[in-house]
Amino acid sequence: MSSNNFKALRERCGLTQGELAVLLGVSTRTINAQEAKAEVDQVYWLALERVALFAANRRGDPMIAPANVRKEAAELVRALVG
Repeated sequence: MSSNNFKALRERCGLTQGELAVLLGVSTRTINAQEAKAEVDQVYWLALERVALFAANRRGDPMIAPANVRKEAAELVRALVG
């Protein structure tokens, strides 16, 4: 995923680089480095998607989460409710 998309999602979650770093257990420098690259390492993108899902649930705004995460969450709900 592109660093521009990564940064946009981080900001949509309402997080600074430092706040995201704390949530992921890495340094602010690591987040800064990811946002400076053309492509973000997959592990950071996947972690941010999880943070976005949490933020969407916490704020009651599903649009915070990326479309693919919303789709997977909806499929899970359908499976759970039958």
